[in-house]
This record gives sequence, structure tokens and C-alpha cells, in this order.
Amino acid sequence: MIPSWLPVVRASAIGWTPLLQSKLPDEPLITNKKYIKDRKIVINVSGRRFETRKSTLEKFPDTLLGSDEKDYFQDPVSKEYFFDRDPELFRYIMEYYRSERLHLPKDYCVTAYHEELLYFGIMPEIMGDCCYEEYLDKYRENKERQQEEKEDASEEEQLSTNFRDRLWRAFENPQASTLAVVLYYVTGFFIAVSVLANITETVSCGISVETGENIPCGEKYNAAFFCLDTACVLLFTIEYLARLYAAPAKCKFIRSVMSIIDIAAVFPYYVGLFMSNNKEFSGAFTTLRVFRVCRIFKFSRHSKGLRILGCTLRCCASELGFLLFTITMGVIIFSTIIFYAEKSEISQFSSIPAAFWYTIVTMTTLGYGDIVPTTIIGKIVGGICSLSGVLVIALPVPVIVSHFARIYQQNQRTDKREAQKKARLSRLTEMKAVAENAFSEGRKRYRNRKLLEHVDVIINKDNTQEVNDIVQNDEMNNIQLVELRKYKTDEAQQEKDVEIFCRQEEEHTRKMDQIEGEKNVPIEEDNEELHDLFEQQYYHLIDCLQQTTGLEVAEFNKLSSSGNKNRITNMKLNTSGKNVQRPKSFNSTSSSGELQSQPINMVPVRRKSKLSSLRRFSTCCHRRRRYMNRNQTKLSLSSNVEQTHSSNPHPDHNSSKHLLVSINKTHNEETASTSSER
Repeated sequence: MIPSWLPVVRASAIGWTPLLQSKLPDEPLITNKKYIKDRKIVINVSGRRFETRKSTLEKFPDTLLGSDEKDYFQDPVSKEYFFDRDPELFRYIMEYYRSERLHLPKDYCVTAYHEELLYFGIMPEIMGDCCYEEYLDKYRENKERQQEEKEDASEEEQLSTNFRDRLWRAFENPQASTLAVVLYYVTGFFIAVSVLANITETVSCGISVETGENIPCGEKYNAAFFCLDTACVLLFTIEYLARLYAAPAKCKFIRSVMSIIDIAAVFPYYVGLFMSNNKEFSGAFTTLRVFRVCRIFKFSRHSKGLRILGCTLRCCASELGFLLFTITMGVIIFSTIIFYAEKSEISQFSSIPAAFWYTIVTMTTLGYGDIVPTTIIGKIVGGICSLSGVLVIALPVPVIVSHFARIYQQNQRTDKREAQKKARLSRLTEMKAVAENAFSEGRKRYRNRKLLEHVDVIINKDNTQEVNDIVQNDEMNNIQLVELRKYKTDEAQQEKDVEIFCRQEEEHTRKMDQIEGEKNVPIEEDNEELHDLFEQQYYHLIDCLQQTTGLEVAEFNKLSSSGNKNRITNMKLNTSGKNVQRPKSFNSTSSSGELQSQPINMVPVRRKSKLSSLRRFSTCCHRRRRYMNRNQTKLSLSSNVEQTHSSNPHPDHNSSKHLLVSINKTHNEETASTSSER
């Protein structure tokens, strides 16, 4: 059969164009419906693409991928099925569809794997026998741990501050508080003392002169042992009543094993206290004293190992029951055989129950030797009994040990989890403190940045590091730092400062001229006039400042690190040595006569026009000058008054009038001079 495309190729080779212009035949349709149905499917799991056949997924129609429910997750554009799940665990699910066998991943959490199986509608029970037991054990352990964590979290949420709840937590959790630790050690000490007293009172402390028999210490020192027992029982009674008072569920507490042990520990004392003189109950009282040994079980509250052993025995109740039943069967069988094998007149096995003792001793491999078989058949039966006892007892032991190990590991994990929780809380507390400090520092920097957003100059008198750090920030490069210092009169230093200022001013002017020349920026005439006006007013205001404050002003101008900003990095005010009265808010004088500087706060200066700033500064200078002149006037008047009083102790009306005239004249002269200066 010639392919349909072969004539076209031949026609193109020989240049036969009519055949080339003819329409090609349509592609043959695929009639295999099975192939059409078994199309390829692309599954996108969190960005990872898995490809498989539709028939592979339809092997399990009861699951999510095998049913039509997967169409809800199909992307209409890319025709892919998208699932926002774990792609690593999805590999095991796809392997289940391919191989029809489900296995447990060794390196992943069992709980997460269980959730993935439930999400895709796969039952964990179909897992293979090689992994199912391990899966059950791990899942049960995780479930128990999660339940414990959930209960602990609920208890922490429901913690109450009343006395009963705090007392119950102190009894149940020795690490809950200081009161719990004190109760733990006090009750443990009295339990040990009570048990030791119960043992010591049976020890012989001498021989009776009348009967020649040994005298127990309990009879010889009856009063001392009675007082000691009374103190212990009183403490145990108070503890039991306190537990009963603080118990959330009192009926459940009364029916608990530990509650029964507490009652059995103190019950013989009260029975003997009320019935010691009654001879009819003296034998019963002696029997009840045996129950005082139950006090040793109170140690289980203080010993984690004993609690683990108790949990193990409860978990292995079925295995222990099977062991007891097997031993009972063996005792009955071998006792019956040994009785009939040793049946004679001189036999020590008088009955089948009498042979129980020999069988029990033999099966436990104790071999006491008070009763032994004498016949050959009896000895053979005794040997078989011994071997069967070893097998029967040894078989359940691994199961019990495994339960004990599992419970012990769970307790170890619980302790480790609590320790990790405490360490995590401490780390979180430290991280929270660090975060709060960082947040406060960031908020402080943000406030400083907002505060200094419209600031041109910062006055830093004491040269503090905090102000320097603020100004040195990259976002604050446009702020000028002015540092004010006042020191003693030193003419040489003043001249040196002025020379440095002039030299740096000339250098700065030359550099600025070079920069402007390189940029070829035209300067308008109005700007030149404004610059000249600003320069004149600037030096005039500096002169006013010197005359007003009696200080010489020297400025040091430096280029910033970027070279394009003029930053005032240092500004020094040197005293001129003139005796000029200054306001107290400006400076103060120490006891030695030296000029002391007062703290100057950071003064934010708003970015306004230069002329308005100059006007404002000029007004401040004139106000300060008037204030200084007024102070000088007061001083001169006070000196005139003192001279007048010294020359004329009893001034008359004319002298007072002359003084007032001089005051008015001085004031008028001051006003006139001020107005002329303005």
C-alpha cells in the first residue's frame, strides 16, 4: 500500500505543480476505542507533574483519583489536575495505583501520611503486612502524644486561680510551684519514716527477765513509737482530706486505687486507737496492723518508675492473665501425675493439693527440697515439670518487657517535650525582648527621622554620641550639625580660630566656583543681588550677635563627604573677657569665676526662606540687646542708689526727684539708641 504523502513528494521533486496544489487526504481516524479511553493524565501536585494512564487510576474507583470527583480539580486551560498537597508523599500514593500495594514511608511523619491517605480516599487498612504493624504502633504513639498535648493545652487554657485548683495542681504536679515542691518532699519524708518505724518496732531490743524471751522495740519503747505513728497518720489524714477537698471529681477520686491505698494506710491506726482495750477485737486489730505496709505504695506518687511499672501491669493484664492460667493448668496436671506416681504408704504426697507446693516450686525452678519424689516415674515427671515451667514463664516476658519499654519511652519523650517546651518558651521570651528593643529603637529612629524631616540645623552643645549618630545617618545628610562650646578667654586661640575660618571659607568659595564653572550654570543678576544682600545682612547679624552677647563668633565650614553640600560641622563661641550681664538662661558663673555652659536642647529649625529667617534672627538679636541694656540700666541704677544712700543716709524729696529724672533720661537715651540701630 502506497502512503498518501508519497505522490506529493514525487510531484515536488519533478516540478509537477497541479498535484502540489491539490488537497491532501484527511488523517485516518483511530478506531481503537480502548486506546482513546486509556489516555494520558497529568497530575500537578504543588508544581511537580506526575504522568500516568487513566486506566491505572481506574483500578481503584472508590478513591479520589479513580472516580469522577477528580474532575473538580482539573484546570480547564492546561487540562491538568492540580492538588495542593505534599509531592513527596504523593509518590507513594502513585506507587499504590501502579503496583496495587501500599507501603509505609520510613522517613516521613506517620500522621502526615495518614492524612494524605484519607485525603485521596485510600484506607490505611489495605497496607501490606510488612508495614501495617509498624504503622499502627507509630500512629498510636503519635495519637497519644497529640492527645496529651491537647489535654495539656486545654488545662493551661482552663487554669483557675482559686485555692482548690492551685492545691490540686500542687498535689498532682510536684513541679507546678514552690508549694508543690514542699508538699512533695514533706510527704515523701513522712512516708519513709512511717515505713522504717513499722520495720524497726519488730526488732528485738532485749530479753525479758520474767519470761526470758526477746522484747520487740515496739513494746519496749511503746510511747515513742506511738507518738511517731500518730504524727505520720495525722499528716496522712490531712493529706487525704486535702486531696478530697481539692479533687475536681470527688467520686472518681474515692474509687481510685491510690485513694484506697491512702485509706488502708491510716485505717489500722484508728481501729487500734478505739478498740485497743477490747479483748474480743485484739486479734482482729493485730491482723489489721498488717495493712500498715500499704503505706509503702504511697511512694508510687513520688516515683516515676513505680508509676511506669503500674501502667505496664495494667497494659499487660491480658498477658499476665494468660500466664496465670497456664501456670494453674500446669500445677493441676503435674500435681495429679506426681500424686499417682508416688502413691505409697511412705509417700510425702498425701493428696493432690499437698502436691501443689512441690509443683509450684518446681515450675518456678526454685527447688526448695522439703518434698521430693522417690520413684523413677516421679523424678521423670518432676524434670518435665521443671522444663515446662521455664517455657511457660519465659514466653510472656518479652511482651511485658516491650510494653514496659514503650511506656518508659513515652514518659521519656514527655519529659523531653516538656523540657523543650520550657527551653522554647525561654528562647521566645528572649527573642520577644530583643524584638521589643529593636522595635523601640526603630520607632525611636522613625520619630527622629520624622522630627528632623524639616530641620536644617541641630545644635549639639555637649557633643553627645546620640546626636552624632542621628546626623551621620544616610537619610540625614542634609542636616547641619552645629556644636557650641564656651571656654575661657584665650586671644591666641581666638585668632587661630579666625584664621582657620577664613582659610576654610576661601577654600570652600574657590571649590564652589570651580564646581559652578565646570557645570557652566548661568547666574542671574537677581540671584547675585540677593547673594550680596544676604552676605551683608549675614555679617551684620554676626556683629549684632557679638555686641549683644559679648562673645566672638567663629565658624568652621567643611564640605560633606559627598562634596556637594555645605555642612557646618563646628561652631565655637569664645568669651571676649568683657563684664557683660547675661540672662541666667544663657550661661552661669561657677564659684571660681569661670563661665559654665548650660544645657542647650536640640532646636529644630524649619526650612523657610533665607530672608524670613534673617528677619526672625534680627528681631531676636534686637530683643536680646534691649534685654541686656535693660539689665545694665538696672545695675547702673542700683549702683547710683547705693552711692546716694552712702553719701546721704536721709535723702529728701528733691534728691528722689533728681534720681527719677536721671532714670527717665537714661531710659530715653537707651530707646533712642535702639531705634537708631534698628
